[in-house]
This record gives sequence, C-alpha cells and structure tokens, in this order.
Amino acid sequence: MDISPTMITVFIIVLLIISVITIYNQIVSLKESVKRGWANVITQERQKGKILPELLKLVDQYTGYEGEVLTAVTELRGQASKLQNDSQQLRGDSIDVNSAKQFDDNVKAFLGGLNFVAEAYPDLKANDTFKKAMHEVTKQEENVGAAIRIFNSNVEEFNAFIGMFPMNLVNGFLNKEQALNIFEDSTAASAFEYKPNFK
Repeated sequence: MDISPTMITVFIIVLLIISVITIYNQIVSLKESVKRGWANVITQERQKGKILPELLKLVDQYTGYEGEVLTAVTELRGQASKLQNDSQQLRGDSIDVNSAKQFDDNVKAFLGGLNFVAEAYPDLKANDTFKKAMHEVTKQEENVGAAIRIFNSNVEEFNAFIGMFPMNLVNGFLNKEQALNIFEDSTAASAFEYKPNFK
C-alpha cells in the first residue's frame, strides 16, 4: 500500500494536535499540583497559629502579659485567617508567598519571645502543659517545613516545564502561565556568606 503525501501530512497534523493537547493538559496538571501544595502550606501555618492563644493563656498565668503581646497574637490570628481564606479561594493569581513568609517570620519572632519568658520563669519552663504546647509548636514547624519543601518542588517542576521547548510555545499561545516564585527563607539565607550568582 502506497502512502500518499496527503496521508503523511494528515498524520503529522494529528500528531501535532495530540502533542499540543498533551502539553496543555500537563501544564494544567502541574499548576494544580502547585496550588494543592500551596494549600497544604497554608493549612499547616494555620494549625501553628491555632496553638498560640493557648500558649499565651498559659504564659499569662505566670507573667501578667503586656498588651503588646495580646496585640501580636491578635495580628497573628488575623494573618492566619487571611491565609486560610486565600487557600479556600485559590486561583492562579492568588498564591501569595510573601504573606505566608511574613506570617511565618512573625510566628518565629513571637515564639522567640516566649522562650525568653520561659527562661525568666523556671516554674513556667517546668510546666508540663507548656512543654507539650511548645513540643506541638515544634512539630507544626516541621510540618510547615515539609509542606514548603513539597510546594517548592512543585513550583520548580512547573517553572521548568513551561520554560522548556516546545512546552514554552504551547504555554505562550494557550495556557499563558507565568513562572511562580518559590518560598524562600530570607533569615536562613542571610546566614550564608556564599551567594549564588543566578540571573
């Protein structure tokens, strides 16, 4: 059976259409993985935020806490609530890495203050409830770290995929997705003298 030039052309066109559809769907799938990873980061951050008021109540029994600490906890609760709302209304443009980083930094600063208080009040430091609460916070910190690693891995895979040829052509014409920012810990990064010269 002879293969005519028309059949070859049709075959090539069909192959191209299938390839474009496959790439388009893969970009959508990778973006969904990023969004799912981001929702997990927000959920873990919110869980961490829920523990803080209980810690505050306990510390207050020992120290007669000042109003500024209550204000800090109220602000942290508001930030946690906003992050949760963002995750529930998650769309392509609502991945706000900076807000989550700010919340994470504020929680770490607050917990650092609690550690100083615990040092100043030996009875508080020895309190089993306080120990359990601080252990729970540490566990949540680890959970947040794990969720961030998964999110960053998903972002890196997504960014690499939409940047490679021919996927970048399909993305440019159809998906029109932009590269996403990874979650960076500026405090940890500042501890290193070495700075990679990425462009």
